[in-house]
Amino acid sequence: MIERKFRAMGTDYHLLVHAASDQGAEQLVGLAQARVELLEDCWSRFRPNSELNRLNARAGLGPVVVSADLLNLVVAMRSAWFATDGLYDPTVLSSMHAIGY
Repeated sequence: MIERKFRAMGTDYHLLVHAASDQGAEQLVGLAQARVELLEDCWSRFRPNSELNRLNARAGLGPVVVSADLLNLVVAMRSAWFATDGLYDPTVLSSMHAIGY
């Protein structure tokens, strides 16, 4: 078993991987951490060059080509907005900036 702890997306991650060998487990935990870091690069509003920030900067300027990861996030957020009758609202970026967050 290989265990790794790290911070990403504003939270603590704790990965535990069981595999036939320690080398295999080490590779898998490395892949899992790399995937989380890739998603943070794509989704973080705190990283100036994230794909999400590039999309937000183009708001209202027409269609934008995005990665499958960002499209999946937007689809999930839209579904959550519908499922909660708008109680969950992912379109509050300007309000978040206005309060300094």
